Amino acid sequence: MPAPEDDIMPIGERFELPFLVPYYCQFCSPELVLDIISGRVRAEDDPRWAEFGARTKRQYAYWAWRACGIACLKMAIEALGGPMRPMMYWIEAALAIDGFIQERRAQKGKPSGWIHRSLAELGRQNGLVGECRAPVDTEEIARCLDRRQVVIASVSHELGEWGPVTRNTGHMVVVHGYSRLDGLLEALLVNNPSGRYPELRQNCWIPEKRFSAAFSGRIILFASKKNQRD
Repeated sequence: MPAPEDDIMPIGERFELPFLVPYYCQFCSPELVLDIISGRVRAEDDPRWAEFGARTKRQYAYWAWRACGIACLKMAIEALGGPMRPMMYWIEAALAIDGFIQERRAQKGKPSGWIHRSLAELGRQNGLVGECRAPVDTEEIARCLDRRQVVIASVSHELGEWGPVTRNTGHMVVVHGYSRLDGLLEALLVNNPSGRYPELRQNCWIPEKRFSAAFSGRIILFASKKNQRD
């Protein structure tokens, strides 16, 4: 069940990046995310699958399940004036620089997924400042936002749900704002590429305590070279 509005809307002073950060879901039909992830609908049956840029439904279904980092990369690059490309374009660009740890290559304790430094490199290849940083806390995320940097954070997929947080990795979200109450971080403004509900998908406010519980301490930063602040 969705949380009460009072539980997710901050009441303190807000800061948001002074430019539009677009939203992209890792599945082409955001309204189907809950049904797809719960198994009620197959990803192959997403009626908008071709928008992904995949050549077949099967290719779409395989990568859509794994595309959280790519959706975040697409949001960050377009927010900073970079090219607008379909998701499959960025997936293939990342694969070309060995940017994904396939399941068959994954080692014990190192799950499959997108390599942060490769996503940062794709940003640099497209005219942006891109870097990885770890370990950081939510205060460092706020300082990065103050410097007009778009932040991709490694978190638990549970930020897209209403239940408890039990882990702190395996997913990525874009952070593009924060709020403070009495000087303390109150909440972070997030675009979540697999939010199960609209309130947890685009421009959603996540309480700082909940975000910190789901946060691995690893981020990727992107900024425009001409607008980067020291």
